[in-house]
Amino acid sequence: MNYSVFLSHSGKDSEWAAWVKREAALVGLTVYLFEHDLQPGTYVAAKVQQAIRMCDAMVVLLTRNSEASPYVQQEIGFAQAAQKPVVPLVWPDVQTKNLAMLEGREYVRFDPARANIALPPVLEYLKKLKAKQELAISILALAGLVVAAFGVSGK
Repeated sequence: MNYSVFLSHSGKDSEWAAWVKREAALVGLTVYLFEHDLQPGTYVAAKVQQAIRMCDAMVVLLTRNSEASPYVQQEIGFAQAAQKPVVPLVWPDVQTKNLAMLEGREYVRFDPARANIALPPVLEYLKKLKAKQELAISILALAGLVVAAFGVSGK
């Protein structure tokens, strides 16, 4: 089963975002990047909101470039309203007072000099979320088979 992650980030950090996407693919996760989904003529806000609705979780790449981005903060708010898990990757030079919508949420310090150390635990966490989702879907499918096979009786 596919597990998709919306990666919220600044366009100035697109190289890092592409790296996260490649690393996530290596462990079976699909990452949505806005800039890789060309839809000419589509309202950007509608496109982003639909992508967030369709994803299973959000990862936020919070750097000096993105901490003041209204788009990143709006994406976080939309994901929270849609009750998506939000996993922040926070650069060391971002002040905790600038977490805004992420205030009070547990986050991962993401030092670009040690990126290969910081990202694997995040990907492992997302894989656990994927496994939980797969289990829930399997249970629902099994329940549906039982109902279909035996029917629902009030007796």
